[in-house]
Amino acid sequence: MRAFLVAFSLVGILLAGPVSADPKPDGAYVRSGDVDLVALLPPPPIAGSSEDKADIAAVFAYEKARTPETSDRAKADNEMTIFRLAGVVMGPDFTPEKLPVTTAFFDKVKRDSGKPTEAIKAYYNRPRPAAAALSLQALLPLPKNAAYPSGHTTWARLNAIVLAAMVPEKRIEIFARADEYADDRIVAGVHYPTDIAAGTIAGSLIAQKELENPAFNTDLEAAKAELRTVLKLNATQ
Repeated sequence: MRAFLVAFSLVGILLAGPVSADPKPDGAYVRSGDVDLVALLPPPPIAGSSEDKADIAAVFAYEKARTPETSDRAKADNEMTIFRLAGVVMGPDFTPEKLPVTTAFFDKVKRDSGKPTEAIKAYYNRPRPAAAALSLQALLPLPKNAAYPSGHTTWARLNAIVLAAMVPEKRIEIFARADEYADDRIVAGVHYPTDIAAGTIAGSLIAQKELENPAFNTDLEAAKAELRTVLKLNATQ
């Protein structure tokens, strides 16, 4: 895990270069080439290495510790919507029906996490835990793409950063829920701990690039105003 921390300490330097003049992102706000996760993240553990064996052991430990409650939550957390991720934190008024601007905004945010993660998944092509350890019983059908890094975790961390900027009063709860959501990928048997660690960094890197985009910040302020009005929160936060 130390390698992940060292890598994360360097990425701010690597991302601080000049912004390209090309104004057309292939995501909603970010071009996939602006966040080169192959360059910015450490590689996954080598198959058969001590770190790889520790990853496999951790997944089996999670399987053994499953309860009906955690299993049900892990299955439900396969859903990638901001309302599934943060509804338990934000309360009953946090619904797409009441928040059309916020819904559209987070749909756009979601687009920015896809291409960067798919590129690095294809590059390393790390097998899912249940494919590498056939005795493991996954709770979900195995996705067809590779394991590293976790796309759900990347998306959850990105969304947590954005949502916390909109509702800073709930920052602690938002990040705790994003961590739980990410952890549920291990509970479900579809990811290793190092996939989760890498996804957490990846989501942070993508969020940093979004925050550099004026169009993103304009849309963020519009969604923030709607959300804070619906939740009856002080508009000056």
